[in-house]
Amino acid sequence: MAFPTEETLTEFVRQQLQAFALEPVKVQITRAGAHSSVTIAVDGPQTPSLDDLEEVTREISASFDKAETDGRLDFGAQPYTLEITTPGVDTPLSQPYQWRRNQGRLVAIIGLEAQAAFVARIGALSEDESRVALIDPQPVKGKKTNGKAAGKHTPLTVMIAELAAFANPTTTAVVQVEFQTPPAASAELAAADFATAELQAHQG
Repeated sequence: MAFPTEETLTEFVRQQLQAFALEPVKVQITRAGAHSSVTIAVDGPQTPSLDDLEEVTREISASFDKAETDGRLDFGAQPYTLEITTPGVDTPLSQPYQWRRNQGRLVAIIGLEAQAAFVARIGALSEDESRVALIDPQPVKGKKTNGKAAGKHTPLTVMIAELAAFANPTTTAVVQVEFQTPPAASAELAAADFATAELQAHQG
């Protein structure tokens, strides 16, 4: 069964989605004869509503039909199902609006600056949205010294990361589900502005 590639469809729908201030996050093609499907996950600065998704579905469906008539796309003779959806929670963060939307939440990061995998709390973005503050999710108690009990928690560690690093496919950041109330100090610093977090990073 002839079908465009996922890369071809990604670029094809990108222009249509611009009218809705959305972009394609992932295109998945499932080839199963008459039960084949094309699933397109879309996202943007404003999370699309169900009404938005219905309108986008009509627009994309019409553009696919026209492209087939014009000979620019070929989905074959079998019918297929088109589904427009939003990304799941396990979709890696890449765009500034995704980081901003998840400020305060935990994120698992792999492959950043040759470091081992780690979990951080997402802080504020810089004004130009090129950097993000990554905050130690748990305060660490001071060490026991000279037989005395451990003292107050040490200041939280803050790392400033370049968002451009996450354009590398080997560097991923995936939001984690948190079932407990976050420590107050970690949550407070995550909610602070970027300048405050950056100052903490320099002091750490």
